Amino acid sequence: MPEPSIHRTATRSDLPQIVEIYNSTIPSRIATADTEPVSVESRVNWFEEHTPNRRPLWVVEDAGRVVAWLSFSSFYGRPAYAKTAELSVYVHEAFRKRGFGSYLLTQALADAPAFEVDTLLGFRRSRTRSHHRRKTRRGRRRVAAADALQYHPR
Repeated sequence: MPEPSIHRTATRSDLPQIVEIYNSTIPSRIATADTEPVSVESRVNWFEEHTPNRRPLWVVEDAGRVVAWLSFSSFYGRPAYAKTAELSVYVHEAFRKRGFGSYLLTQALADAPAFEVDTLLGFRRSRTRSHHRRKTRRGRRRVAAADALQYHPR
């Protein structure tokens, strides 16, 4: 399990490692709906949309290498959703199952009020056996299901 206070705000020099981790998840189709790798250049605007005091992008390092990241992103872009953020969490394949994702989510839940966020959303695509076997039901093929987590602190 990671030690407390191991995350920090991402810097522009972290972006290639952030993109590398993101791209490594594309083949599984669970963490992202992208089907092709993204480039560092294509993610610069996304990176710059993050601000440490409102919509942070955090990284966790191990031996000087980014091994996990979490981003708060604005949801839907309409004023009524100003206090809603979408969370994205990605962990390098070699560092999964070590608690980095849980650590980042715990920190995000604790820090959300400081960012004026009262609703957090997270999405994950999931595949089921019916997807793998391409079963049909009522003439429709199930391609994928999406799980969502919504958090409202009280």
